[in-house]
Amino acid sequence: MEQPSAPVPSENSLIKERRDKLAKLRERGIDPFKNKFTPDRSCDDARSKFDKGELAEGARVSVAGRITAHRDMGKSIFIDVRDQSGRVQVYAQKQALGDAQFDIFKHLDLGDFVGVTGTMFRTKTNEPSIKLGGTGDSPVGQGDSPEKGNPPFVILAKALRPPPAKWHGLEDTEIRYRQRYLDLMGNPEVKQTFLQRSAIVH
Repeated sequence: MEQPSAPVPSENSLIKERRDKLAKLRERGIDPFKNKFTPDRSCDDARSKFDKGELAEGARVSVAGRITAHRDMGKSIFIDVRDQSGRVQVYAQKQALGDAQFDIFKHLDLGDFVGVTGTMFRTKTNEPSIKLGGTGDSPVGQGDSPEKGNPPFVILAKALRPPPAKWHGLEDTEIRYRQRYLDLMGNPEVKQTFLQRSAIVH
């Protein structure tokens, strides 16, 4: 006998949940729309150079982008961060970040923009990834400091609306054409086509 499926949260309830997270961040004195972070390379650069051996295991990198995947495994969380160049996987572990920072990291959602700083490593599935670690240099979420360097992660913009269902590979033709920004978010190949056309025109 099939088990009844869990009810799907409504968009309004998801928006409320995100607004609640936003309020909790502000209660902690964290600006969830910070505009100061200095990445030292693109997501694709970090991933591809590590793959080629041009970045060593444990090399420190800083990247920034939108969260396009989020996998919560209890005491660890994997997210994908994507910028214009491509994506890279980021690994956050409670033991490495500490209770306070890990709790703040759990307030992140799909669509949020973040800056992250950590060390390159490979997961058990051989995926090039960035492992975050607590530095104690700067208050988490508060931007970078030239004297002390970037903290493990900075929330650059909190997304208050959830991405559409089946965000990856958005298939609804009407939505794709009427809300082109969703098409560009959900289909990297479409975004690449636009970039190529723009390069040709200019």
